[in-house]
Amino acid sequence: MNDPEVQAGPCKPYPFNRYHEPYRYIINRCLDIPESGALDLIEPCHEFKAFINTSGATKEGKLEKFTDEVKRFAAACMNSRTNGTIHFGVGDLPRYKHGQILGFSVEDKESFWKALHDMIDGHFEHVDAAKKCIKPPRFVEVLQPDMTSSETYVVEVDIEAAFSVCAENLYHVYSVDKRKSQRSKDKDQKADAKECKSFYIRDNSSSSDLLLSNTQFKHLEEYKKYIDNVKALSQQRKIAEQKRLAVVRNSVQGSKLCEMITGGSHSLDKSRYEGYILVTNKSHPSQLESLRGVLRPKKILVIFLLLSDVTNNKDPLLEIFNIFRQELRGLDQILCVCENKRSFISWKQLIETHYGVNISSRCISGVSFAEINGTILSLWSANRRSRRFLTCGGGSKVLLPKKVEKCLDTLDILCVNQCEGVNEDKLSIQDNFYKGGKVSWWNFYFSKEPGSSNFIKRDKFDYINHTIIPDLCSLTRPCVVFNIIHLPGCGGTTLAMHILWRQKRNFRCAVVKDRAADPDEIAKHVVELLTCETTGKATRLPVLLMVDDFEERDAVCSLQQRIGKACPKTSAASSPQVIILNCMRVEYRDMYETSLCVFIGNELSKKEQKSFEKKLEEIEKIYKNADTFYGFMILKKNFSREYIKGVAKNTLKNYNIHLKEAQLIAVIVLLNIYCYYQGYSRV
Repeated sequence: MNDPEVQAGPCKPYPFNRYHEPYRYIINRCLDIPESGALDLIEPCHEFKAFINTSGATKEGKLEKFTDEVKRFAAACMNSRTNGTIHFGVGDLPRYKHGQILGFSVEDKESFWKALHDMIDGHFEHVDAAKKCIKPPRFVEVLQPDMTSSETYVVEVDIEAAFSVCAENLYHVYSVDKRKSQRSKDKDQKADAKECKSFYIRDNSSSSDLLLSNTQFKHLEEYKKYIDNVKALSQQRKIAEQKRLAVVRNSVQGSKLCEMITGGSHSLDKSRYEGYILVTNKSHPSQLESLRGVLRPKKILVIFLLLSDVTNNKDPLLEIFNIFRQELRGLDQILCVCENKRSFISWKQLIETHYGVNISSRCISGVSFAEINGTILSLWSANRRSRRFLTCGGGSKVLLPKKVEKCLDTLDILCVNQCEGVNEDKLSIQDNFYKGGKVSWWNFYFSKEPGSSNFIKRDKFDYINHTIIPDLCSLTRPCVVFNIIHLPGCGGTTLAMHILWRQKRNFRCAVVKDRAADPDEIAKHVVELLTCETTGKATRLPVLLMVDDFEERDAVCSLQQRIGKACPKTSAASSPQVIILNCMRVEYRDMYETSLCVFIGNELSKKEQKSFEKKLEEIEKIYKNADTFYGFMILKKNFSREYIKGVAKNTLKNYNIHLKEAQLIAVIVLLNIYCYYQGYSRV
């Protein structure tokens, strides 16, 4: 070993595919990860390069060494369909300890990115895919043991071999710049360039070239086998991404946080704790003196908020934890909150080593601080009345800032706490809806109040929620469309909004306000809703976007393409980031009907008829004028012509035909009869 002062404490690598974390390395500490081949294809493999023997090299020589190493590693990861990180400024055996942080001086950060970009253009076959998979260089500052700057960096490049990008392609690289050979008029030079082609794969801790000439027969045989297996390997990558997304979407960390921080009441207004003590990494042992005398074991919850990794076994936070554990006689009144799994694992292992206790059941991890903040704020009833929250899945929430919502003016955003704590005239809103007015979010909210029956579920409601939407989530396009085709007045729009209401905790839901709005502006706003308060997260909940009454199907397809183009290009793009629920009115059933739609007609099933009859009984107990709820009654009567004729006759019998209103009705009737399929504007 070249340095006798190597620190014993291990450290964790910088989070994969992230750039703005408050994370730095300490010189001579060791990364606690092995150099490896493909693991589960999602967990990154790693390779270390000391990159310090370059004192005599020119700037161009350093950059060439950097890009050559990245080229081999990146191509190997892409062909192996695995994520990976190559670390420059990190030593390895035998000269250094495995994973030893060394660092090196960087005079011009931008030159690394320019050199990397130029290398991709000149040496990769599939340039666009390579640019998506090979992430920009990350410069991680290296500190001295006393936490002062060493003025050096570890430079890291992440490779994300997403299925949506790599598909079933093969990623050969050229040892010479293909652009120079393409410009050359010398046929022999062009032929030589083709022969200087390599095919790298991850082979344990290194990258192997299966087209290497000095062992040609053996490697060519392996190369052919590998090519034959690429399709299966690509499917393995796709399945691995789907499993990772399922883990994220099925996370219950937010619900667990609500349960633990309130003592089971799920409301800070009714929490079983009278007070909270917050302990962070900034705590000092001297602060303990003011806490032993205020602890009341049955009244407080102590929250350890880990703002950075705890990796040193002499960290004072460990002693603080143990004092609280002893004073509170166990772990039941202790909650540990970590933003990521890496911090949690390190903290958990140190606690187990020192005190022999498992804190897994008392930890929240994998939830961003924005989600922690939003989730806790939402537990106060006053906040649910005055603020609006977006779902992050698993019970987690983030604040939707008023300024942000105001900017997203093409969308009507459905928040998880929609309508809560706001007083509206229930009778007036319900009266308008039952008479045929458009449904509002309030109608769904009122149906959940005590004494009210559930909102009527159409037969297609469960089918769309339990079958169609999960099927859509398994597709591999960033933006997908599903259609609800309905006859006028049959409740298609109501069904679509009911689906959004049901899914508002599983998706970020919104309705396009104006079909005439600029589709590029809509796409921009949809992506901003998708990414709101999710900076640095590899996976996000999709947006469920309702578009209503677009007159042309092509307009919906155009919006789909623009949204898909605007969506972030990450591994999450291997499943839909936006699902468009297109609610389209037609004049007869056969228009536009495909496998990607359901049809809502003017005939109720027996099950639906029973639901309407039960609802009518409830309505008649509340409203004296239920017989004037024509919108509701026409549906209940199964669009009976006799009933509709009777309503029209009784309504119009006293109209004076000389009045403009009566004349307007007459014109509309004529248009409806003689221009039934012309798509005229409706009033």
